[in-house]
Amino acid sequence: MGETAAVVRRLDGLGRLVLPSELLRTMDVRPGDPFELFVDQDQIVLRKYQPGCIFCGRRGDLISFQNKRVCRECLAALAAAT
Repeated sequence: MGETAAVVRRLDGLGRLVLPSELLRTMDVRPGDPFELFVDQDQIVLRKYQPGCIFCGRRGDLISFQNKRVCRECLAALAAAT
């Protein structure tokens, strides 16, 4: 994970952080965009949510089929099984 300039923010009383608008523009984030939060060792990771393959979770090389995202590898496995 590449790191650039650090920005320090404090949590408010409700546990919220305000993200700098320049960061949001850089990451093409708009109001209402979904995010996922998870813990990776000693870090809290926040990233823009991008659904993966419904079968294996892979995020690359996806095809939309009946409003579901499927990777080409799983699609090939499904085709071979039928």
